[in-house]
Amino acid sequence: MNNNLSENKLQDEFKKRVFQDERMPETNFRRVAMGQSEFDDIDMHKTNFINVNMAGTKFDNIYMSSTTFNDINMHLVKFNEVGLWEIEVSNSELGEAYFHDIHLYGKGNMFERCQLNGTSFVACDLSNVDIRECNLSGFTVNGISLEALLESYNKNK
Repeated sequence: MNNNLSENKLQDEFKKRVFQDERMPETNFRRVAMGQSEFDDIDMHKTNFINVNMAGTKFDNIYMSSTTFNDINMHLVKFNEVGLWEIEVSNSELGEAYFHDIHLYGKGNMFERCQLNGTSFVACDLSNVDIRECNLSGFTVNGISLEALLESYNKNK
């Protein structure tokens, strides 16, 4: 079953049945192609995504605290009104991912060894985010490039 899921995109009917359940805490997704999926109004607390292709997936109004993402293709993923705190993202490609209205509470979030190039954060609380060993070219916060933010910060020191 794992080989079949890893080699084939999930069928729409399967996605509807699984992802429309509003309670998915502590779920593990491993070696699955779930690109273009849509998660809406779901509790995904303590969910683990490992070696998953979720390119183009949309998350809307999701509770995702204590979630881990490891070795993930998150290219063009959209997070809108998602509770992302105490998350760990590592060895993942988030190129052109879009985060909107993300509220962060509790312990910090970590992005480590990720491709964040072209990723946008709009109206997000990034006060407790730790970013390590990531490609940040084209990274923007509220439409302002990271380079411009750093330049302004260094001028005002």
